[in-house]
Amino acid sequence: MPFYHVRITRKSQRSDDIVQLDLTGPGLNKRIVKPYHEGETFFCDNTLVDPFDIETIRINRTDLGSSALLPKIRAHRRQLNVVVSISDEWYVTKEGEDVTSRYIKHPPIRKGVEKKVDPVSSTGKIFIGHGHDEQWRLLKDHLHHQQKYEVIFYEEAPRAGLLTPDVLRSMLKESDIAFLVFTGEITDSKGVVHARDNVIHELGLFQGYLGFERAIMLLEEGVYEHSNVHGINQIRFDKGKIKEKYGDIVATIRNLRGNQE
Repeated sequence: MPFYHVRITRKSQRSDDIVQLDLTGPGLNKRIVKPYHEGETFFCDNTLVDPFDIETIRINRTDLGSSALLPKIRAHRRQLNVVVSISDEWYVTKEGEDVTSRYIKHPPIRKGVEKKVDPVSSTGKIFIGHGHDEQWRLLKDHLHHQQKYEVIFYEEAPRAGLLTPDVLRSMLKESDIAFLVFTGEITDSKGVVHARDNVIHELGLFQGYLGFERAIMLLEEGVYEHSNVHGINQIRFDKGKIKEKYGDIVATIRNLRGNQE
């Protein structure tokens, strides 16, 4: 039985490839190829992937599974005595035959969602994506209680029996504006501070669905800014002081909704 392995490079995180090993042919089609072509989010190695955030995708086929290939790869890397941060699993996606062109026939199809939102008459909800930092709750309370906007966020959605992509799809359809709160929560080996992965993924999802204008990054001082989002739809705030930008956030909402509030 052949084994299929997938490697995905994302536009939002070019230095952190996602690798999924040991798929069967039917599993590859169902879990990766079909949702990719249809422009639907999917999981790859337990990571939610937006097909419109994919820069490159590679699929290779091997006769042996990763459990047989990895010992050989590790032995070869020890022989070379070269220290790099790339995982052994990543090298599995270089083995065997490259069959990407057999499975990936066209880019993901965007299903006409660009026209979903009417910029003047929209009365949709405001989605807030966030990490663990509690500043997002302060923003949510301000927008809901003080400004009387309808606000939705992942925790409030009914999730019994649903996968994360299904929950997010329903929230995409309910929203007309999204704010993604990039607070510094993860420090890498080089001391660089990052937002949590889920916030980065959600930014790509909502930009792909609502358009870049309506998916706005709220970027905390000191948090790494990915090269492909420099200066795009951002409101920056000092560390721990998102409150100082409430006025800018509300003005953005009013501008996007045609000052109908």
